[in-house]
Amino acid sequence: MKLLLLFVALVLLTAQTAFADLTRLSENVYSYVGEKDASPSHSFAANAGIVIGRDGVLVVDTLISAREGQRFLADIRKITKKPIKYVVNTHTHLDHAFGNCVFAELGATVISHSADKELLAKVGEGILKNADNFGLKPEDMAGTTIVLPSVYFSDRLTIDLGGETVELIRVAPSHTEGSVVVWLPQEKILFSGDILFTDFHPFMADGDLAGWGKTI
Repeated sequence: MKLLLLFVALVLLTAQTAFADLTRLSENVYSYVGEKDASPSHSFAANAGIVIGRDGVLVVDTLISAREGQRFLADIRKITKKPIKYVVNTHTHLDHAFGNCVFAELGATVISHSADKELLAKVGEGILKNADNFGLKPEDMAGTTIVLPSVYFSDRLTIDLGGETVELIRVAPSHTEGSVVVWLPQEKILFSGDILFTDFHPFMADGDLAGWGKTI
């Protein structure tokens, strides 16, 4: 199971409630938890989540394709009809960022660290063209286009969703040069992206081992 979440307050573990295919972690925070289907067409079991504020929704990662992004969007709409204002890519590997196109089409602002924006710009189109190298079929990737983050930062970025503060923090080079965590100080919930793997061998090709150890 690849964990996207560290529960800093253990009490949250007893508060989880299943809602559609997303799990409710707090009043305004939901995520896929304990994904078991690790097939390429199911985003390699990558987790993703949402934070709901008074003014709209922030999406954490977008899965591997337009089709997977649409599945995620359908699950979000079972929970809230509020506008999706932001997408945060914890990093821009395909299973976390190739669903960006679904949410950008709705008008969401896509955000990442500057280094991972550059990574996606450099390799994204080539990966999409050769998606079969990752075990993905043409029908898996139908309708998928590369959408680069339009907002990017170097250290920290704070977003106010209206009654809900979201902090984006790049702590060190780790899984990628620009991997970030999404910290919710009110709930003490941390979305760790692929900085943390459990029961999977980490993908290390873009990693910085010294920085990764320091980050953990």
